[in-house]
Amino acid sequence: MLNVTLDAQKHLQKYLPTNNYVFEFTTDKVGCTCSEESIISLSINQKPSIDATEIINSNIGPFYVTKKQKLLLNDDLTLDFKKNLFALELRGSHLGLINPRVNIKVNK
Repeated sequence: MLNVTLDAQKHLQKYLPTNNYVFEFTTDKVGCTCSEESIISLSINQKPSIDATEIINSNIGPFYVTKKQKLLLNDDLTLDFKKNLFALELRGSHLGLINPRVNIKVNK
């Protein structure tokens, strides 16, 4: 389950292009293309990508993820807006800090 705090909900409102959108966690590579390191980002799309076949339920609706991400994010999650950093933070109750600055991509 993912809890999207009120501050994060307010921050996300300005990125929502229409009422017809879905949230999808995506994975972005860090560093060179040969790197195995990656970070979780948030995409706002009209429909989920082909690979995003799994769902993480949240208090504001489903967040689509890949099967691999679902295994990684199998935790009680919180998406919060940190005003001092002007950034969304993704945290797990057992995993701890997952990404202190979640990138947002809006695909219209």
